This record gives sequence, structure tokens and C-alpha cells, in this order.
Amino acid sequence: VIASAFTSFVGRVGAFIGMSTVGYLIDNYCVSLIAFIGAHLI
Repeated sequence: VIASAFTSFVGRVGAFIGMSTVGYLIDNYCVSLIAFIGAHLI
């Protein structure tokens, strides 16, 4: 029981970290894209 609980906990933490990393990369990409477009509009 402890092993399965630990496994599910690690899986959740891993998924959360993965989503955070992807979200961080998407945020950086969007910011750079907006800055790129904004520089061309100005």
C-alpha cells in the first residue's frame, strides 16, 4: 500500500512539474513572440 501511494504521489509531482515546465516555456515563447510583433508594429 505504501509503495503504491508513493508511486502515485511521485507520478502526480512529476506531472505537475512537467506541466509547469511546459507552461513556463509557452509563456516565454508567447512573450518573445509578442515582443517580436510589437517591435515590428512600432
